[in-house]
Amino acid sequence: MGAVTAAYPVWFRDALKRLMGLKFPPVDLATHWEGLRDLPPASVQAAVSRAARECDEFPSPQMLRAFAAASEPRLGLDEDRSRPLAEPRAIVVPQAGVTLPVTREWTFYCDTCEDTGWASFHCGGTEACGRDRAHAAHAYVQHCACWDSNPAVRRKRQRAAQQAHARTAKNG
Repeated sequence: MGAVTAAYPVWFRDALKRLMGLKFPPVDLATHWEGLRDLPPASVQAAVSRAARECDEFPSPQMLRAFAAASEPRLGLDEDRSRPLAEPRAIVVPQAGVTLPVTREWTFYCDTCEDTGWASFHCGGTEACGRDRAHAAHAYVQHCACWDSNPAVRRKRQRAAQQAHARTAKNG
């Protein structure tokens, strides 16, 4: 490890010490601490655990950040927006020969788009869709009015941005 152990906390040193058996360990962890100091200890521990399983070489701070981001709970997926049905019912799945009891119903923040962020429309061939030329009837989608205010849609966009960033970091 190096002589600069006072620059970072003991929990951090102990977490990354688990990776010292990998190829090319750093002489000291100051650079890793600088790159990871804003992460909570649980995220660093999760990243180190994944690196221990998947890496041959000591991971860079960037790779550990990507592992930490991937280990974080997916935003909003633990939120329960269902409500009990007044009258429970059963759904029969004929192909499987199974009857499923239905006791709860999901509620959306927006009934127009069902929390997708996209509202569906039908154009009868007029200028309803914004086209200037004559055209046949068709269906189209646009951002729903809830695009900026719906918490579920905002979380989905945030997750997509995080995943895109992780893919870019991985490939770049």
